[in-house]
Amino acid sequence: MKLILWLAIPILLMVSCAREETSGQPPTVTDSTPVRQLAGKREMPQRPYQWVRRDTLLFEYLGSVELISYNEQTGTYLSRDWPQKKINEFDKTGKLLHSWDFTGAGPTQVGPELYSMAYTPQGDIVVQGQKGYYFYDGQGNFIRKIDFSDKVLPSAISLVGNIFFYERQQQARIASQIISNTSEYDATMKGFYEHATFLLEMNLQGDDYLYAIPYPANSLYRNESHYPLGSRDARISLDKKGQAYAIFPFDPKLYVYDVYDGYALKGYIDTRPEHFDQPPVWLPYNQLPESQQSNKSYFTASSYFKVYSFQDSLIGLVYSQGLPEHYVTAQFKMSDYNDSLYVYNQYYFQLFSGPDKLCPDLALPEGTSIVAYIHSLDEILLTARLSQLEEEPEGALFYLYSLQPVEEEMAKGR
Repeated sequence: MKLILWLAIPILLMVSCAREETSGQPPTVTDSTPVRQLAGKREMPQRPYQWVRRDTLLFEYLGSVELISYNEQTGTYLSRDWPQKKINEFDKTGKLLHSWDFTGAGPTQVGPELYSMAYTPQGDIVVQGQKGYYFYDGQGNFIRKIDFSDKVLPSAISLVGNIFFYERQQQARIASQIISNTSEYDATMKGFYEHATFLLEMNLQGDDYLYAIPYPANSLYRNESHYPLGSRDARISLDKKGQAYAIFPFDPKLYVYDVYDGYALKGYIDTRPEHFDQPPVWLPYNQLPESQQSNKSYFTASSYFKVYSFQDSLIGLVYSQGLPEHYVTAQFKMSDYNDSLYVYNQYYFQLFSGPDKLCPDLALPEGTSIVAYIHSLDEILLTARLSQLEEEPEGALFYLYSLQPVEEEMAKGR
């Protein structure tokens, strides 16, 4: 079947901006076409919430355990071990059920690198390869492949993020995030900012569609003189009601898109982070950073890391306060960012219901590092911080938490 490609870009016009250039800081941007802020229920007050630990789970695997997808029918997780290029399946207690290596150059293999994967609604496994989606059954047997069209994926492309399934126009659709390789643009990076990231959507007959998710018009990224060091890729999540949420690392706004209307931008939610006080280093266009300078900025800047949509209308955001400057020396290397240094970087969790912020920002509990997976407010898996353990565990250690409102009397200190 001949594959069809068409491009639908939300209309975000760049206009002339007034800017004041300062060394190491982003320019002041005045935009006459701001994206609309989505209003919440003004009468809804924020309530204090607390973390309550419910259980400890040891996943029996001596390697990287990155929980990617969950099958509600079987109660199993798909996990990625990126260094070893393996996909592992665990039950909900952490027992290893299957381990597969689908990488390789064969017709049933995904290519040299392991990208993302997910359970299909039917319980099969889909893996995103360099040139298409590869489908396998629950035992790892190859079922079929859906090719990407040549125009969708240029020669240099990065495929990241989760895979999503939903229905649109009475057809089952599959979507995943891709990021254009910066080598396709000139050294100014201006083209990169105008395109930012893409969502690749396909129906299961193989027709594919590419939707651009640019940096929105009044985003701090949309300027013509400076760009920030560190991560610039959007974090994207889709809910079950046809909305996509995108958070850009250094921008304290959650952008909302309509999946059923070609990912048209609806507006943004002001996330109001309470500990977002360390900006990234900004460089003028045409000035390429040194690797140490870029690495240092990545770890010292306050930055959003994850967006989760779950439990119908709830949204969870995770951001890092950033490492204090004196913890990152001038001789800093990526290899220095180990667990002992990781302990100083505080992560915070935000909870929203639509545009409404439900509680003050919550620091992740002591002894945890990152949010591993969210099922509901009653089931949140957090990764254990290894540097605070007396002995290294024989596997990947997770803590199961619930997030509960603090009783009014307790909140008042009674």
